[in-house]
Amino acid sequence: DPSRTPPLKGDDTVINGPIPNYAFTLSVIPRRVKYLCLVLDSLWQQTIPPRDVFIFHGPEVTDLPDCGAHNPYSSFMVPDTGPGIKLRHFLRAQNGTGPSLGPTLPVDWDVIVVDDDSIMHPELAQTLLLAKRRYPGSVIVNDAYEVYEFYRVTV
Repeated sequence: DPSRTPPLKGDDTVINGPIPNYAFTLSVIPRRVKYLCLVLDSLWQQTIPPRDVFIFHGPEVTDLPDCGAHNPYSSFMVPDTGPGIKLRHFLRAQNGTGPSLGPTLPVDWDVIVVDDDSIMHPELAQTLLLAKRRYPGSVIVNDAYEVYEFYRVTV
């Protein structure tokens, strides 16, 4: 419901400080590929845009769409199936405990994990990055059933 606004609407604390470097990451499954451009559009329209969007997929995904120059992404095929397994490859490569199957990010970058069938509120990243500044060293989690995901595109 777009009439519900995040509690931090208008709070520019994150924007006044150094602009955080972050990337969105998601894994995609074959039946949700058709929604990818809609999801990417919501990620690139964040009030604080990401530096990149990383998409992880298994060998069963062979038809990732071209979503245009305004919605770029980097895709990586990983050997296991299942969203948690795909993301684990990325995280293990980041901390040096596994092979590099995806990007290597600078240590000061944040990673925001999103779902492959949800349109994200444009202030999702700002809200999560602000919470991270308030609670350093913590893992910040979005409650998808509250205010930052508008709706699932599969519904």
